[in-house]
Amino acid sequence: MNKSITFLLFIASLCAQNSFADYRQAYLCLASGETKNILMTTLDEKNAAIDFNPLMYYPYLKEIEISSGGGVGFGDEHTDMVMNDNYDEIVNGKITGQYQTVSRNHRIVSVIYFNKRNNKTISFSTPLTAKQKAEINSKLKSTDYYCK
Repeated sequence: MNKSITFLLFIASLCAQNSFADYRQAYLCLASGETKNILMTTLDEKNAAIDFNPLMYYPYLKEIEISSGGGVGFGDEHTDMVMNDNYDEIVNGKITGQYQTVSRNHRIVSVIYFNKRNNKTISFSTPLTAKQKAEINSKLKSTDYYCK
């Protein structure tokens, strides 16, 4: 009887741990040599595809409103596909910037941001090192996000 109760408690604790692990949203995090900010975009771990919305920057963690402006794809979707998509950044109902993403086989590899107010362009294409991910993820522990 005691072994059965212990076993059930063990199973319940495993289920609780798994549900907590699934609660946090994975993000693709890209760095740039032009800014200390880290670009974070949603990563869907179920099918390994990356969705560009929502989008935010570390350390600010404020979602940025964007709308799709269209895109162009090259290649065969079954073997090797390269996509170039454009998104408008919207603040207070006005377009304040543009994001251009380059993805290969449904995974974003590069993001170029153009700020319309100051005509500045920033390129995010550097994956984080294991050390950078560990540092950022330790600071994100109390949030719903983590860099994958």
